[in-house]
Amino acid sequence: MSSSVDMILRRPSSYELAARALVEMRRCKVWPTSTNFELWTKALSEPAGALATEINRLMTLGEPITEAKSADLAKVYLAPRISGDDLHAASDKLVQQIDAIGRTMAGAQKEHADYGRALAGATEVLSTADPLTLANLIKTLTEATRLIQTQNAVLERQLKDSTSQVRNLQQNLEASDATP
Repeated sequence: MSSSVDMILRRPSSYELAARALVEMRRCKVWPTSTNFELWTKALSEPAGALATEINRLMTLGEPITEAKSADLAKVYLAPRISGDDLHAASDKLVQQIDAIGRTMAGAQKEHADYGRALAGATEVLSTADPLTLANLIKTLTEATRLIQTQNAVLERQLKDSTSQVRNLQQNLEASDATP
């Protein structure tokens, strides 16, 4: 049930509203499904609202409210729902991404430490280096720098993906809690 209807049903007058919704659904020859109950409860609680106006329009035209029509109305007028399975899947994926980032960060820390040691060793070698040793040192430092750059690019991509997943999860949670 959307949060707006859930809040509507947490008032002292909610029993009367729920009873009226059932009466109206029967009068309109609409099955008392949870979706229809939610639609009619919202429409009755906001009689001048867009949903009530649309239901009244359909009833005036004599259009039956089928399961498909109820689903269409729910998509337009009720807050989206996130199933427990979807929420678990999203959180599991997020945990996996965070674990992968942790592993990548641990690897990057090791690579950065190795890079630091390579630079420290380079300082010593530079003081007594001949041209061949200097060329090898530059080659080693270049390879170490490329490795660090690659690690950083992987980490950056994973962080972007995780940030995107967190934003999507947050938007879905906010949408499920939002009052339409």
